[in-house]
Amino acid sequence: FADSGAVPGSNDYTTLVLYHGSAFNSHSFHKLLPLATSRNLRIVIVNRREYHGSTRYTDEEISDLQAGRKTFLERTGLHTAEFLIYFAQTHDIPKIS
Repeated sequence: FADSGAVPGSNDYTTLVLYHGSAFNSHSFHKLLPLATSRNLRIVIVNRREYHGSTRYTDEEISDLQAGRKTFLERTGLHTAEFLIYFAQTHDIPKIS
């Protein structure tokens, strides 16, 4: 993932976590990173699985995707939730006020 970083001197900035769609990778969002601080934003850009710089799917996951199994979407949602929890716990983002 890419992170614009905490906004210096701000304890009330907003953190936006962006996931790209299926036709593009996260590179399309990178031009936003230098704009974040002046707008009191922290921007986190996540590359989805199987895109450049991210983890590849296992053979089992590919099989689930190709078969249209619900478990594929459930696992994707779980990975997203795990990342958000990890980021919130390890990157000292401001509390909601």
